[in-house]
Formats: sequence, C-alpha cells, structure tokens
Amino acid sequence: MSRYASSKIIQLSNGYHVWTRRVGESPIKMLLLHGGPGSTHTYMKIFENYLPPAGIEIYFYDQLGSYCSDQPDDISLWNVERFCEEVEEVRTALGLDHFYLCGQSWGGFLAIEYALHHGHHLKGLIISNMVASIQSYMDYIHILRLSRKTTASGLFQFKQYLCSSIYTGLYQWEM
Repeated sequence: MSRYASSKIIQLSNGYHVWTRRVGESPIKMLLLHGGPGSTHTYMKIFENYLPPAGIEIYFYDQLGSYCSDQPDDISLWNVERFCEEVEEVRTALGLDHFYLCGQSWGGFLAIEYALHHGHHLKGLIISNMVASIQSYMDYIHILRLSRKTTASGLFQFKQYLCSSIYTGLYQWEM
C-alpha cells in the first residue's frame, strides 16, 4: 500500500478556503471530522499510521475557523446547517462517493447531521466520543453539576459516580 499524501485547499461557495490532506491510495475512502468547532485535524494524525497501511485512503480536513483553514470573524457562519453544507462541498471537491465518514466529538454530531441530509453518499458512518442528543447531554451535565454543589454526601456520591464504569467523560468535571 502506497503512503501517497497530498494537500488540497478547497474554495467554498462563500469564498472562504478549507484545508484537506489525502493520505494513501485505495478504493476504500474515509473523511475525518475533528472536534470543536474550532479544533484541528492534528490529534487525528495517528490514523495515518494505521488506516492507509490497512488499505484505507483517509482525508484530513480542517473545518472553517480551524487551524489550516480560513478563520473568518463572522459569527453568522457558526451554525450546524452551514457546517453540514461545508462537509458536502468538501465531499464534492474531493470526489468522494460511497465513502466512510468518521466524526469525533463535535465532528460526530456534524457527521450525524450530514448523514441525515446527504446519507446517500455514505457507505458508512463512524461516531466517536459524542452524544446524539445535545439536550439529554445538557440535562445530564446539569445533574452532575448540581450534585457537585450539594452537601458532602452529594459530593461523595458524585465521586463514586466518577469512579464507576458508567461515567466516561472526566473532562466534564471541569465544566
């Protein structure tokens, strides 16, 4: 398997530019959506060591407002619908069809939205470290925050919950 790699800047219909990088050559293709919004592709670079050698061509992509892509100062751009259409523009520019979409955290939420609107282009959807319902997640966080601010008994229960196998997001403690 070739470790072929190339970068491509894609101009979006709104005139802004996003960065992409292809690694490998294969009929099996996967577009990676990073967390954020505003994070970068860099923490996903580890996939480069495993997926192309396994026969999967991967595409890194920094969403608008992230790292190698344009970073406009226009809050009207920060909405799910626009990001979803951005993914579609990137897919079209890269010539991807019947591909795998892998989203992590915010990228997972965005991947679900993309699948709901453009699922006919997908061969598969991979979701990592995210929730499917923001409202249920916010309700869950609210309960955790309340238990953190309660009595010593409540704090003890919260710590027990943290140590249980049910709890999976230690970063939430800092919220």
